[in-house]
Formats: sequence, structure tokens, C-alpha cells
Amino acid sequence: MRTIAIVMDTSTLLRCFSLLLSNKTLTSTGETESLYTPESVIKEVKKTTSKTLLMAISSRITVIAPNISTVKNVEEKALKFGVFRRLSRTDIDVIALAVDLSHRYEKVYIASEDYTIQNLGMHLGFEILAIGRKIRYIISNSKKCKNCGFEYSYDMERCPQCSSTEYIKVVKKRKI
Repeated sequence: MRTIAIVMDTSTLLRCFSLLLSNKTLTSTGETESLYTPESVIKEVKKTTSKTLLMAISSRITVIAPNISTVKNVEEKALKFGVFRRLSRTDIDVIALAVDLSHRYEKVYIASEDYTIQNLGMHLGFEILAIGRKIRYIISNSKKCKNCGFEYSYDMERCPQCSSTEYIKVVKKRKI
């Protein structure tokens, strides 16, 4: 039986405490699960009761920081897809940790309720475990030059065709 990695964000970790305390699995695949979360998620857990519960499940979750170069790569991807401003540092860490773990595991899931994390995670090829809401569309943002009509990446400041800085935001949805 193979082992899969699941990277949990703050909201999922808080919602799954009872499930984790009971040693149940998050998926129904029958595969062995290795649970991970970045250090920044632990720092977001502010309530005393949550910290106590977190200590109780600490044997099930590995806390690890993502590689700095992976974080920068994820930031670049978020800029490219036009979602960087909607992601917190912790959100980026969650996705970057999933990227790091994809080099060690055949299958890596991102467990999150956050639509922006889910969207960028799916753009990067990860499966999503939503302990609540799951996105129905993958959204991509780009820019369309008001001057020449050329469509270009959201992370570019100027149109590569005519150097204009005036653009219209283009949102594309693809049903999952």
C-alpha cells in the first residue's frame, strides 16, 4: 500500500481536530496518510484550546517549513495567475510545502476550504481535499491590452506588443 501526503491549511486543521484525535483518515482511498502542515499554520493557531488540541494531535502531523526557493516559485505562479494579492504568507507556505512534498510522494493532496488555495493548487496539478466547500471552476486571470488587444500574462506590467500599461482584466473559467 502506498503512502500519500496531505498538506493541511489552518481552517482544515481546526475543523479536523476530532477526526485527527480519533485516528481516522481524511480520505477514503485506503492508502496510508502522512499529514503535514507548515510552521506558519501553527503560528496562526491562536486560541489556547486549539494549541492544547494541536499538542494532542502532534504525533499525527509533521510540521515543516517549505523550501525558500519553492516559496518564491509559488509566488511567481500566483502572480502569473493573478491571485497573489488574495493569498496570505501562510497560504503560500501551504502550497509551497505541497510542491516540496511532491518530490517525495507519488500523490500529494492539499486540504483547504480556501478557494484561492484550491484554485492555485489545481493549476499546479494537486488534488484538493475540501472539508467543506470545493471549487467548481479553475479560474485564470490575464490582461488584455486596451491599445492593441493583445492578451498577456497577469504578472507583466506592460503589453509585450506595444508597451502600453492600460489593460482590461480577463477572467477565464474552466469547469472541473
